[in-house]
Formats: sequence, C-alpha cells, structure tokens
Amino acid sequence: MIEYDPESNLVEPTESLQDLDIYIEVLRGREIPWSVYYVDLAGVAVALTVAVSLDVMWFGRFTPLNVGVFVVVAFGISAAVHHYYGERARLGNERKPPELRQRK
Repeated sequence: MIEYDPESNLVEPTESLQDLDIYIEVLRGREIPWSVYYVDLAGVAVALTVAVSLDVMWFGRFTPLNVGVFVVVAFGISAAVHHYYGERARLGNERKPPELRQRK
C-alpha cells in the first residue's frame, strides 16, 4: 500500500492504495455506533411485533401489515441516513475529514 524510502525518510502511496476503500465511523460525544443503533432498532421491531401479536394494550389496534410497513420504513430511512453519513466519512473523499471540517 505504501513505499518507504529510508534514505530520504519519505513515505509514499503506491497505486494499489487508490483501489482501497476505507470507511471510518467517527463518533462525537455521546453518539452510538451504527451497529448498536441497528441492533436496537431490530429489538424495537421485535418488541412491536410481539406486542401487536399478543394484543398488548392499545397495540392490538395495529395489524401485522402496519408493523411490517413501519419496520421497512424505519430501516430504510436509517440506512439512507447511514449511507449519507458514511459517504461523508469515507477516506479519500474530496473534502476534509469530518473532524477537520468544523475547525477554522
């Protein structure tokens, strides 16, 4: 991926580095990783499915189709947002990394 010249103490990228696509998840403050977010969202979907199936409280008003549509929309919107933020954090992208964009 890189070449190091000890005489000049210089590190240079090779051509194979251009083919490398790296994703770095940058978390600020109290943000959670996307993997945890999706596991939690799946947990909510399971809990909602069980509540509707068992006719718990007012969840009995919903049909399994309502739950399915909610789950598909929730995961779809989440995936779109994840893709948007992932593209912004991708190395080699034309802009500065997210942690440097806000600095003046």
